[in-house]
Amino acid sequence: MNETQLIKKLKKIKSMGFVKTHRAHDTGIGKTLEDLLGVKENNFRLPDIGTIELKAKRLDSASMLTLATKSPEPRGVNRILFENYKYVDENSCFCLHSTVCGSKANPQGFKLSLGNGKLILENKNNINAY
Repeated sequence: MNETQLIKKLKKIKSMGFVKTHRAHDTGIGKTLEDLLGVKENNFRLPDIGTIELKAKRLDSASMLTLATKSPEPRGVNRILFENYKYVDENSCFCLHSTVCGSKANPQGFKLSLGNGKLILENKNNINAY
């Protein structure tokens, strides 16, 4: 599908009005959009359609859209970070949702810096987490 075809399909979807999501919770909107566009669901880092990555969100959602993610190195450190910084969410489940900036530390005390051409995840004590 090229860009012109995508725009045509998006206009057709818009003309449908309200569409019940095909999946509950946060991923429902994106899944529904993919289904309506005929795009196979995947978790690849590649764009969904040519050079275009689809992003969808509920109108009243305060959540942010993830444009890119990067897993820290070495492999397996995500588990270490989760075990050390997890918290209990509103559903009484352990989770770790974290947006990290370079300009200031986030609520978990993480901050990004640049060193040797790599992003470095630091904690509030200025010690590299990995």
